[in-house]
Amino acid sequence: MIIGRDRRTRRFFTLDWGRYLEHVASFSLPEEKRFRQVHDGHCTYMQPGEEAFVTPEAIHGTCVAGTPEEIAHQLTQMERNGLTGISLLPPAESQRKVFRDFAEMVMPLMR
Repeated sequence: MIIGRDRRTRRFFTLDWGRYLEHVASFSLPEEKRFRQVHDGHCTYMQPGEEAFVTPEAIHGTCVAGTPEEIAHQLTQMERNGLTGISLLPPAESQRKVFRDFAEMVMPLMR
């Protein structure tokens, strides 16, 4: 595993990339099976220690987040760049609220 920045590492992860790779290297499974631990809890919860890597820059670099107006603006920009669909992946306990809020507060701004 290479510690450092390679050309695939997004700029919002570069400051913590080495620390993140060290974090992953500490997992209990052998390297070829660590993907299981990396994705444990994916889209539902964070593993202990992961919160250190969830920075505002990482959130805005990998998610559509913000006020309804900010989200509509982000989606409009992405649509101009070729986006044709999205997936909403809120935690299970808040799915209904997120879907309702998106439908009522963001979608009307997209028309």
